[in-house]
Amino acid sequence: MEWLELTSADEPLITHAHFTGTGSRTLTDAGRAAIEGLFDRSFG
Repeated sequence: MEWLELTSADEPLITHAHFTGTGSRTLTDAGRAAIEGLFDRSFG
């Protein structure tokens, strides 16, 4: 199996009104940045 290079077009988006987010009890700075990026991409 070969690795594929991902682009910004491959990053996840929230596309439905209802979604479930799961995670852990602790949130790191990297996790916080990932959530902020997801919401920025999804909702502008």
